[in-house]
Amino acid sequence: MAPSWEEPRVWVVHSQGGTAPGQAPRWPVSLGTGKALLRRPAVERRLDDDRVLIDVIGRATYVLNPTAWASWELCDGRRTADQVVSELARRYQVDEATVTPGFLRVLTVLEAAELVVEADP
Repeated sequence: MAPSWEEPRVWVVHSQGGTAPGQAPRWPVSLGTGKALLRRPAVERRLDDDRVLIDVIGRATYVLNPTAWASWELCDGRRTADQVVSELARRYQVDEATVTPGFLRVLTVLEAAELVVEADP
């Protein structure tokens, strides 16, 4: 049985610098480029059903719900943004139109934090 789709969410629980709260979000830089997404090294911890990411230079701590965590894990350096969306839709048995907005919000946060970058070819 497929896991239940839940809107992906990322909470910033600690931040030193970076994007100011309420600043207009920007589209992920890797959207539509066809380049694979690669997650950067971070400390990963479990917090009940959610997961915590701490960037290795200590600028921020993030809490990701299970679907946001799945998005993070799929940024493995082999998949493009479109391929991550397709895999999330397959895994949760929902259509890509359901997955895309939440994934883009997660990708926006992770790219702004430089935790996800475009992989070198």
